[in-house]
Amino acid sequence: MKRASKGQQRKSLVPGAIPPRHKAVHGLRIIGGKFKGRRIAYNGFVTVRPMRDIVREALFAHLAERVEGKHVYDLFAGTGALGLEALSRGAARVTFVERHYPTLETLRQNVASLGVENQCEIVFGDCFVWGRRLQAPVDDTPWLVFVCPPYAYFHSQPLAMRELLARLLELAPTGSIVVAEADNHFRGEALPENFTWHKRDYGQTVLWIATKE
Repeated sequence: MKRASKGQQRKSLVPGAIPPRHKAVHGLRIIGGKFKGRRIAYNGFVTVRPMRDIVREALFAHLAERVEGKHVYDLFAGTGALGLEALSRGAARVTFVERHYPTLETLRQNVASLGVENQCEIVFGDCFVWGRRLQAPVDDTPWLVFVCPPYAYFHSQPLAMRELLARLLELAPTGSIVVAEADNHFRGEALPENFTWHKRDYGQTVLWIATKE
């Protein structure tokens, strides 16, 4: 029997279908802080792209003590590795937003395994819709926001990405930091122009970081 091509297999996926998994599912771990070395689950779905350990380690080394006390927003959260890493390093609380239900269940499992349910809010929903509904905060606790969508969104939905990033920065208290993860083909076209973005290059992964002064 002739096998369908990869392109045909991708086209056969329907909304709500469980996506294929990577053949090899590698464990993730917390890199630093009080939970250093603790393993977190990864379901292996090809639609989930955890930030590579080497990039995550470099990012948190760059952020250093600026993580402490922040309200973290982990958008397109996937496994929750970024938000949980931030909690491990002294963040006050985390809001995770993820729209893929099987992945959301893995995220809940990871939060429970570290015993940090009381510091976490898990939102099941679309990040773009969530962003449009986001309200100004009731306190002035600075935010640390991770925006790590499928890389294709920066190329196929640049207006939606710009709107989301702009709203986050406009509503965020002074001292907040927004980190957007993209591929090395993205040149910053979808970034709001009225904020200063600093680029950190890690090969195929590029991080764009803005601080609200």
